[in-house]
Amino acid sequence: MSTRYFDCNQVFQSIVIAGLWMILAAPIGAQETPPPADVESRPVTADAEVSQPLSATDISSRADEVAAALLEMQKALESNESETADIPNLIDALQADLEIRLRPLSTINVVDMNQSDVESLLQTLGRMTRQLEAWQDRLQQQADLLDKNSRAINMQFLFFQSILTDNNIDGMPDALIERINSVIVNLETGKQAIRERLDRALAELTRISSIKLQINEATQIVESGQEQLKRDTLRFDQPPIWRAVATTESSAERLPRELRSRLNSVAEFAVTNEAAIIATLVSLFVVLGSILYARPSIIRRSGESAEDRNLQPFIERPISLAILLWAVVGPQVLLPPLPVALNVLRALIIAVTLWRLLPLISFSAGKKSISGLLALFVLTSLIDLYPPGGLSDRVLLLLISAAGMFLYIGFRGSLKALSKQKRNLWWRLSLIIASVAPFILFISIAGLLLGAVAFAKHLIVALARITVVVIATVVIEEALKGLAYLFVSGWGRRWLRSIRRFPILAQRRLDGLIRLTMFLVFLSILPSVSSLMSMLYEKLYEVFTSDFSIGTVELSPVDVFALVFSFVIAIYVAKFVRFTLDEDVFPRLPIAAGASAAASRLIYYALVLGGIFFALAASGVELSRLTLVMSGLGIGIGFGLQNIVNNFVSGLVLAFEQPFQVGDIIETGTLTGRVRLIGLRASRVRTLDGAEVIVPNADLIAGNVVNWTLSDRMRRIDVDVGVAYESDPGKVRSILLQVADESDNVLSSPEPAALFTGFGDSSLDFTLRVWIHEAGNWPQITSDLNEAVKAALDEAGIEIPFPQRTLHIRSDERSD
Repeated sequence: MSTRYFDCNQVFQSIVIAGLWMILAAPIGAQETPPPADVESRPVTADAEVSQPLSATDISSRADEVAAALLEMQKALESNESETADIPNLIDALQADLEIRLRPLSTINVVDMNQSDVESLLQTLGRMTRQLEAWQDRLQQQADLLDKNSRAINMQFLFFQSILTDNNIDGMPDALIERINSVIVNLETGKQAIRERLDRALAELTRISSIKLQINEATQIVESGQEQLKRDTLRFDQPPIWRAVATTESSAERLPRELRSRLNSVAEFAVTNEAAIIATLVSLFVVLGSILYARPSIIRRSGESAEDRNLQPFIERPISLAILLWAVVGPQVLLPPLPVALNVLRALIIAVTLWRLLPLISFSAGKKSISGLLALFVLTSLIDLYPPGGLSDRVLLLLISAAGMFLYIGFRGSLKALSKQKRNLWWRLSLIIASVAPFILFISIAGLLLGAVAFAKHLIVALARITVVVIATVVIEEALKGLAYLFVSGWGRRWLRSIRRFPILAQRRLDGLIRLTMFLVFLSILPSVSSLMSMLYEKLYEVFTSDFSIGTVELSPVDVFALVFSFVIAIYVAKFVRFTLDEDVFPRLPIAAGASAAASRLIYYALVLGGIFFALAASGVELSRLTLVMSGLGIGIGFGLQNIVNNFVSGLVLAFEQPFQVGDIIETGTLTGRVRLIGLRASRVRTLDGAEVIVPNADLIAGNVVNWTLSDRMRRIDVDVGVAYESDPGKVRSILLQVADESDNVLSSPEPAALFTGFGDSSLDFTLRVWIHEAGNWPQITSDLNEAVKAALDEAGIEIPFPQRTLHIRSDERSD
C-alpha cells in the first residue's frame, strides 16, 4: 500500500501528457486559424468551415501528427491509470475495515467502551483520513489531466470535422477524405475512452468524500463521548464501598484483555505515526550524542568550580540527563498524544532517570521521600494501564492514597529543612504541593469510600504527575543554569564585552530567563497531566475570556493581562537591545561615543513606543480609537506641556548636533562639571565636588555652553608664581620648564611655556603654561605642578616673597 503524495513516475507521465496536449491544441502553422474560444460550448453546425483553405499536404501532415499524438497519449494514459488502478480495491478494503471498526459505536456508548479501544479507534480514523486524502490527491491529479486531454481532443475533432464541409471537400482526393474520416473516428474513440476514465475517477472521488464524511461523523461521536466521560468524572460512578460487590470477572481474566487492548493501541499508534516516531528516536540520539560530546569540555571548564552542583549531572550522569531531557520534551513536541501504554513507559523512564539524578540536585536532602513519590508516580501510571474495576482495586487505591499522605508529609519536612540559599520558586511551589497533598489525598480517600472512584483516581494521578513534573523541571533548570554558567565563564567572556564587564549581572539575567522559560513550560504541561487539570484550564479560560465593559470599550481579563504582559516584555526587550548596543555593538564600530549614545537612546524609545502600540493591539484595543486621545494630547501639549515639549525637542537637537557628549567637561553659567547623561528631557552633570545637577535641555540649547573637551580632551593649565626681586629671571624660567618636562601629565606638544608676566608689588611674576591630555584631571595636575614648582625653587634657593611694606616713622619736632 502506497501512501506517497508524489510519485516520480507519475510526475514524468504528467509532463509527457501536458506536452502532447500542447501539440494537439496548437495550430499547425501560420495558415491555420484556431477555433473560437467558446467552440466547446457551441454545437457543431454543418456549415462550419476553415477560415483559410489548407493544402492537401498540410491536412495530411496534420492528420499524421494527431494520429501519432493520440497513440502517445493512449500509452501515457494507460501507464498513468496503472498507478491508480489499485485505488478502488484499496478503498473497498478500507471501507470494509471502517465498517468493522465502527460497528461497536452502533451498539455501545462511547462512555462504556474501553479507553484503549477508544484511543486505537481515534488513531485508526486519523490514519484512514490521511490515506484517503493521499488517494484523493492522486485521483484528482488524474482527473485534471483527463479533463485537459478531453478538451484538446475535442478541439482537434472540431477542426477535422470542419474540413469535411461541402465548401472544402470539393476537389479533395478520396484517399485524403478517408484519412480524415479515420482520424475523426480515432479522435471520437479516444474522447470516449478518456470520458469513461474520467467518470470512473470522479466516481471514486465521490466515494472518498462520502467515506471521509462518515469518518468525521464517527470522530465527532467519539470526541463527544470523551467529553461526556470528562464531565462524568465529577460524579459518583460506583456504589459506596460498603455496598460494593466483587466483580464476576477476575483480575486474571481482565488483565490479559486489557494488555491486548493496550498493545493494539500501541501498534496502531506506531503504524499511524511512523515518521514522527523515527524523528523522536533520532532526537534521542542527537541529545545523547551532544551531551556526551560536550562532556569532556564541560569537565575541563569546570575544573576550578567542581563544587558547582549545576554541572554535576553533565559530569556524573550524562546519559540519564540526556534521556530525561528527551523523555520530557521529545514526545511532548514531536509526537501526538501518546496511548496509555506508551505514557506508562514514558513515566517509567522519567522516574528512573530522576531517581538517578536525585543526589545531584538541590532537593537531594529529601532523597528518600522523593524516591517514594517517584514510586507513587509509577504506581499511578500503572493504574492507568490497568484501570480499577472492582472492590479489590478500590482497596488498592485506598492503600496508595494512605501511603501518599505519609510520603508528602515527609517531603514537606525535608523541604523545610533546606537552607535558605536553596529556597527558590520551585521550593515554594513544592512546599505548597506537599502541604496541600494530604488534604487532596484525604478527599480521594473519601471519594473512594463514597463511590466517586473515577474522581478519586484522577486526583491521585494528577497529584503524583504534578509533583514529578516539578522535580523534573528542577533538574532540567539546574542543568540549563550549569550551561549558562559555562557560557558566562567561557565562551561568553571571550566573545562579549558586556559579559566581561558584568559577569555577575549576566549570570543573574540568564538564570532569570531560564527560570521564566521553565515556569512557562511547566504551565503549558499542566493541562495534559490529567483530565481534571484540563477541565480546570477550560473553566479558567472561560472566566478570563469573558468580556466586561468600561464605557464603550469591551475588555476581558485576558486582554488586560495581554496589555500588561506585552508592555512589560517591550520594556525589557528595549532595555536589552539598548544594553547590547551600548556594550557590544557600538564599541566595535568606528563611531563617536555621543552618536552611539544618541542612536541607542532613540532606538530604545522607538522600541518602547512600538511595544505600547503592540500591547494595545494585543489587548484588542482598536488603534483608530486613539485619534481622539491624540487630539486631546495635542491640545494639552499646546497649553500645559510647552516646557516638556521644548525640553524634548532640545534633547533631540542635542542628540543629533552633539555639541557635547557623555564624558565631556562643560561649563554653563556658574556650573562646571562632567556630563553623565544626555536624556530626551534633561541632562545630568556631575560637578567637581560630586554633586549631580539636572539641567533642562532647553537651557543647554538657549544658553552659552563651554565645552572643554569638544574637539579633543586636552586642556591648558596656567601655574602662576612670584619670586623675589633679587632672582635671575632666566634661571627661574629654566626651572619652570624643567618642572614641566619632568611631569608625566604634561604634553610635549604643544610645548610648555614659561613667561615673565610682569613686576608685582613684592615679586617678579611668572606663568608656566602647560597642556595636559585629560581635561578632567586638571585640579589634581595643577596641584602636583604647584608642589613641584615650590620644591624646585626651594632647591635652587630662590625665595617666593610675601607682600612687604616699609613703614617710615617720622617724629614730630613741634612736640619737643
